[in-house]
Amino acid sequence: MKQSSQKNASTTRDFFDDAASKVRDSGLRLTPQRSAILELFDCRSAHMTPQSIFDALEDEVSSLSLATVYNSLEVFEEVGVVDKICSEDGQTYFDPNTEPHQHAVCQKCGSIFDIEVPSGKLDELLEAMQPPESTGTEFDVNSVDVWLQGLCADCQEPREEAETSWPK
Repeated sequence: MKQSSQKNASTTRDFFDDAASKVRDSGLRLTPQRSAILELFDCRSAHMTPQSIFDALEDEVSSLSLATVYNSLEVFEEVGVVDKICSEDGQTYFDPNTEPHQHAVCQKCGSIFDIEVPSGKLDELLEAMQPPESTGTEFDVNSVDVWLQGLCADCQEPREEAETSWPK
């Protein structure tokens, strides 16, 4: 899937500094490889796969292997620098936005976008989806992942003026 290159307004150079501090505070070294991966997240602010990270950095960072990328991402997830997300197609992505949010995926180009759903709306949805007590089913929901599917602005067909204007 192609990744959205749009920068989240809340993502700034502070991402790298905060992430580096979390890695160091956990007692781990900020190796050149880990630093390069954090820099990539800082400048792209996108949902990336381990392979896409490796492909972007392999010519720039010495001693970088795909195993190093996977291991670094696991460390970053453990210390709260990135979240691991799995898309509907089974692909694993790492998301530098660790604040509660949901995702939208373009069905044409595959770009993934962060979306904000007001927590009250998710609560309403969860309430509506609980099985009735009469079914005898007990299930305690502890997290929700929402993936909206559709077409991003770049992939939508341009609409004709006649289609979008009110009839005269």
